[in-house]
Amino acid sequence: MTKKKTERYVPILRDYLLSCNPCVFLPTSEEAVALTKVKEAIASLEELGKETPDLGVWKITTGLRITAPGHSAFKQGPRDLMPSLQEIEKTQRPIIAIFYNLRSFMNMPAVIQTLVDTITAARLTYSTIVLAGPYLELPPELHDLVTYCECPLPTQKQLETQIKSFIDVYEDDIKLDGEDADVLVSKAAIAASGLTSMAAENATALSLSIFGTLDITLIQEQKEQEIRKSDVLEYIPVKEDMDMLGGFGELKDWLEKRRNVFTDKARDYGLPYPKGILLVGNAGSGKSLCSKVVASFLELPLLRMDVGRIFSSLVGSSESRCRAALKIAEAVSPCVVMLDEMEKGLAGFNSSGNLDSGVTARVVATILTWRQETKYPVFVVGTVNDPRSLPPMVYRKGRFDEIWAVGLPTYEERVEIFDIHISKRKRDPENFDLSQLALRSEDFSGAEIESCIEDAMFTAFSHDEELSTEYILESIASTNPQASINTEEAKLLKEWIDAHARPVSKKENEKVTTIRNLKRKGGLHARNTDNQ
Repeated sequence: MTKKKTERYVPILRDYLLSCNPCVFLPTSEEAVALTKVKEAIASLEELGKETPDLGVWKITTGLRITAPGHSAFKQGPRDLMPSLQEIEKTQRPIIAIFYNLRSFMNMPAVIQTLVDTITAARLTYSTIVLAGPYLELPPELHDLVTYCECPLPTQKQLETQIKSFIDVYEDDIKLDGEDADVLVSKAAIAASGLTSMAAENATALSLSIFGTLDITLIQEQKEQEIRKSDVLEYIPVKEDMDMLGGFGELKDWLEKRRNVFTDKARDYGLPYPKGILLVGNAGSGKSLCSKVVASFLELPLLRMDVGRIFSSLVGSSESRCRAALKIAEAVSPCVVMLDEMEKGLAGFNSSGNLDSGVTARVVATILTWRQETKYPVFVVGTVNDPRSLPPMVYRKGRFDEIWAVGLPTYEERVEIFDIHISKRKRDPENFDLSQLALRSEDFSGAEIESCIEDAMFTAFSHDEELSTEYILESIASTNPQASINTEEAKLLKEWIDAHARPVSKKENEKVTTIRNLKRKGGLHARNTDNQ
């Protein structure tokens, strides 16, 4: 079948076998998946009238076993790797030979040379060597001889077929709870999307054995098992919702337009998956909280990537750990990945070649290239306190959908923040003068406002009294906000934000008189007489 040049076509294993490619690497940790794909490719060759090759399978535990076309019995070959490769090299018939998990042999010169000889001989007999395993670090001698073949995770349709086979087995014991079987299977397949065939099978079996039905929540939670396998990624339970985030009006409107963007309806409409956002602002301005709220609002699991944990002392392991973490994020997608305080994790990028032989630069390049090229629904939320230390390639268009400036809250937003934090502490905001608290806390960040409320609670508790506006005002008066201390730093940050970012807050609808002007007019009182 001829493909148009304008179409992007990803070759599958059948295509490589049909073109007599002598060696293919199939990246999968599931041996059954690799064997199934090879058998399906051989069946496709038969349908096209091509000569049916023999099938060889080598494992370190069983050695080489060769099965002739149309036969179920196998012929036992050599058990060790090098004699098995030499056996393939000597064969005169076409053969498709799978070799599982050879990565531990790739530092042995004799094995490397034997592989080169076997691959070269395979060209003459129209044979193919299939190297299967989770990953493979190729030595330079094999770079031009081995072709990488994508092995994607099962699609939703394939998962539906797999789950239906379980329903057929447990048909008498399954409870549908009034739901149509096809609808339930479709929901379960969506929940299992991102899992390998084996992991999806385990999750389905667990659900059926515990509940006697397909429990969507349980299947979804099994994705966390993939995250626990990496010490670079951490699963963050999300309890926050949009009501817990004061201000951020512009960002909330932006997110509202993308609420259903991870659905099939959005794909049919022609929309791509969003890449993510970069939050820039002073420490304590609510960037990390915003990351959690975004995940909650989009109804996606939240993963935090600790960039510092990626780096290892072993040569090449840092890049490998980074790629493994990104693969896990893709496996559990759709999800939100938080890169907290990115400038610290990427520190030393500009001088990486002199300090760490370029490891930091390569890790950064891996993350950025992945962010640019991945087709998986992974929404990245990066937070940055000082963006001036980041190289421009990190925040250029294409890496993130939008750069948002998280500035100091406005008067109206401070009223909302006081309302939220007082409510969180089981107090009624109606009993407090929120307007006066907001006026007094000019230049305070959200974290500083929360700290003032907690400090006031300690003081009120020590006096055996209830929290009041007066106690909070006293705490505000004794606090110097960070913005009024580092004025030069704030000025430089504002210059960068004005040039690159978009404010998360809406402009105030009405002009708020500042504390300074109120004092000048004698209109501001330190105490709320209504609460005395």
